[in-house]
Amino acid sequence: MTSAYHLIFCQETYKDLGVDYFDKQQPESVNKELIKRLDNFGYQVSFEPITVVI
Repeated sequence: MTSAYHLIFCQETYKDLGVDYFDKQQPESVNKELIKRLDNFGYQVSFEPITVVI
């Protein structure tokens, strides 16, 4: 209802934030949750950042 109110009464256009919007807001939290889930399946996981060369 809140989003419909803003779209109609404030004459704002709808902007889809994307399926990974909240994942991008807190990437460390997402990483910890994924590690915990894999650990529950019996996997040992470690992460290293990828260096991108353009």
